[in-house]
Amino acid sequence: MGEIKIAEVCLEGRFDAANHNQICQELNNTLKEQPQLLLINLEALDFLDSRGLSGIISVHNQLKNWNGGLAILCPPGQVRDIFNLTNVSRLVEIFDSRAQVEILINKIRDS
Repeated sequence: MGEIKIAEVCLEGRFDAANHNQICQELNNTLKEQPQLLLINLEALDFLDSRGLSGIISVHNQLKNWNGGLAILCPPGQVRDIFNLTNVSRLVEIFDSRAQVEILINKIRDS
């Protein structure tokens, strides 16, 4: 079993047109480390609009380019609804708990 390079970004408040560039810059800085798995913790995110969603999709696409993965942790109700209504929940894995993420990490290690 090998080690997996994991990065985590915690977003809080809003991810919308007003702060899209700032948050995307933070996410891109994290991507420079080329993690095998990027965990975006949305537990404290209150609002996500289409610009925020496009930023998350962009990160997903960049990770795919080097066979990395994206996991979304604990999106609250409205934010989860956005993922489901737009079918982004089919692109990225969404987890309700860290224990679920650990199962994914163990699967990656075993592969």
